Amino acid sequence: MFKKFLIYFLIIFLGCFAYTDAYGAKSSKMKSLPVEYNTDDGMIIKGNLFIPKSKEKTPVVILLHSLGGTQKNWEKFPYTLASKGYAVLTLDLRGHGQSIYNRKMQRRYWQNFNADIFRKYPKDIILGIDNLKNYKQLDLSRVAIVGSGIGANTAAIAAPMRKYQIKTIVMISPTEKFYGDSILLKLVDYGDRPVFAIAGENDRLSVAAVDKISKIAQGEYKEIVYPRGGSGILLYKSKPEIKTEILNWLDGRL
Repeated sequence: MFKKFLIYFLIIFLGCFAYTDAYGAKSSKMKSLPVEYNTDDGMIIKGNLFIPKSKEKTPVVILLHSLGGTQKNWEKFPYTLASKGYAVLTLDLRGHGQSIYNRKMQRRYWQNFNADIFRKYPKDIILGIDNLKNYKQLDLSRVAIVGSGIGANTAAIAAPMRKYQIKTIVMISPTEKFYGDSILLKLVDYGDRPVFAIAGENDRLSVAAVDKISKIAQGEYKEIVYPRGGSGILLYKSKPEIKTEILNWLDGRL
């Protein structure tokens, strides 16, 4: 009995060391920092910044989750991106996750937002990029936004804003309208910069939006419509190959 216990203990003990070594190896190649900033109307936006260790300026990828989700929905993808040399900013959109407080520490949840509040999301993202200026390693002239669901529409509206030249956007399950605003018109303003759109065939609104985006895209354009898989972050999770598609898309475009 004692012998069995000893063997069991050694397996756990060695397993813990193996896990620690593996985690330490991953951490040694990057650092993860909490991010927090205030919006013009007093909301506190929180997220995390993953910075690879590099002597060169690093391009930035921003990950935006779906409605009702959080930055954690991207799971290990930020680490994968950072291992490829990208700095990664993951955010909880206002009213989600940790971004539910204003400066008075009053809670504000997305379920109670009206259209005017949702339309502030794109500016929140631009403020998030502003907040990165103190990190000298980051190259803010090379920024990509990857969004899912409401995050995809937020990306489409934030990208044409003149303050930053967003190099490329990836939209998972976009829709044509964003609380009264047309993302098609915003993508016209986006010009000839690269666009990658992804949808699931059973999400009719996204399929229709992707079809229209393909007709108005002025520069390099790619789309994938999966026969199944759901919408937004559910599509992302049901199709692991989406991560590889995004990585391949970003390569050479940032």
